[in-house]
Amino acid sequence: MTETATEAYDVDVKRLGSSGRGGGPGKPQRLGTSAENGFSNPVALASGAGSKLSPEQEADVVTRFLAGDRVELLAQDVGVHWTTVYDIAKRHNATRPRIRTPRQRPWVEAARLLFESGQTCRIIGERVGVAEKTVMQEASAQGWTRRQLCCYKCGAAVAPSKKKNSADRRVCVLCARKRYQEKAAKQAKSRTAEQRQKTRRRTAERLGKAYKPIEQYRAELNDKRARKPRSPFSELGRYRYYGEFPKTQAGALLALRDTLRKLLVQRCESEGLLLDSVEYKAKYAADPAFRERERLRTSGKRWGNRADGRDDGTLTKEAVRRLFAKAKKCPYCWQPMKSQDKSLDHMEPLSLGGWHSLNNVLVCCRRCNSRKSDSPWIEWLGKIPAACEKALRETAA
Repeated sequence: MTETATEAYDVDVKRLGSSGRGGGPGKPQRLGTSAENGFSNPVALASGAGSKLSPEQEADVVTRFLAGDRVELLAQDVGVHWTTVYDIAKRHNATRPRIRTPRQRPWVEAARLLFESGQTCRIIGERVGVAEKTVMQEASAQGWTRRQLCCYKCGAAVAPSKKKNSADRRVCVLCARKRYQEKAAKQAKSRTAEQRQKTRRRTAERLGKAYKPIEQYRAELNDKRARKPRSPFSELGRYRYYGEFPKTQAGALLALRDTLRKLLVQRCESEGLLLDSVEYKAKYAADPAFRERERLRTSGKRWGNRADGRDDGTLTKEAVRRLFAKAKKCPYCWQPMKSQDKSLDHMEPLSLGGWHSLNNVLVCCRRCNSRKSDSPWIEWLGKIPAACEKALRETAA
C-alpha cells in the first residue's frame, strides 16, 4: 500500500495541529502560509512558485521523501517548513510506501505459555495485566490449546470436560465440595429453626403428606439407608474420597482392583511404558475369547483399509447387487448356489496387491471362497478339479 503526498500531509496535519504552525522546541518557524508555499494554490503548484529551494535541493528532498525519511527532520535539515516538503513532493508526483508501526503486545507470549500450562483466562488476565475477555479472544484467534486443565480456584489439575467452553470454569472435587458446604452452611445460618419447621410443614401440606419432625425424618432415613444394600461403585467412591473401606465383597474387589491399577500406573511411569499397552497385552495373553475377538476385529479393519486404498469406484452397491442377482452357479465347483451361499471373491487377493474393482471380483459359493483363501489366482487355477475346468472355460468365454 502506498501513500501520496496529500494523504501524508493530512495525517501530519492531524498529528501536528490543524494550524500547521511551528514554534515549539526543536520545530522550525513557519516561513509562510500554505498559499505562499503553493500548496493550496493550484496555479502556483503547477508552475513551481513558492519554493525557496534550488532544483538540486528539491531533487534531494524528493529523494529523501521517497526513501521514507520523516518530514519534520527533512524540513529541519533543509531549513523550510514541513508543508513545503509536501508541496515539493506533490509537484514531483512522489509516492512512497505507507509505513505502519506494528502493534506492540508484549503480554501475548506470556499469556500463551500460561494458557498452555492450564491456567484459566481470569488468572492469566490478572497476571499479564489485561482483561479476561481479551485473553479469551486472543486464544480463540490464535488457536491456543491446553495441555492440561487446572481448577480455577486452587490451580489443581482437573479432568477435561465434554462441554465446549467450560474449561475456564472447571473446579476440582475438593473445591466443589467446599463450595457446596459453604453454601449450605450460609443458608442454614440465615434461617431460624422456626422458619425451617414452617417451610417443611408447608411442603408436607402441599404434597398431601403427614408432617414429621426433622429428628423422626432423619432416623427413618438413616434406617432406610442402613437396610438398603450399597452399590459396589458407591463404596468405591467413598473409599477413594473419604477413605471408608467397603463393607461388601464386590466393593472390596473394586477397591483392590483400583489400588492395583494405581500401583501399575506408578510402575509403568517409572519404566517409561504405556499403561494401555501393558493392560492390553496382559488381557490378550490371558483371555482366549478376547484374543479371538481382537483377531477378527483387526483383520476386518485391515481388509477394509486395503479395500479403501485400492478402490477405483467401479464396485458400487448397485454393481454388487447385479452380480449377486445374475450368479446362479459357482464358477469354481459348478454347483447351484442359494442366496445364503453366495459370497464375493477377489480373484487376485487384496493382500497380494489386488484391486477392489469390478474387474477383479466374482460371485462364488462360500465353500470355494474359503478353500481359495488368499491364494494367488494362478495357483488357485491349478487346484480346481479337472471336472470343473471345462465349465470354468465356458464361463470365462
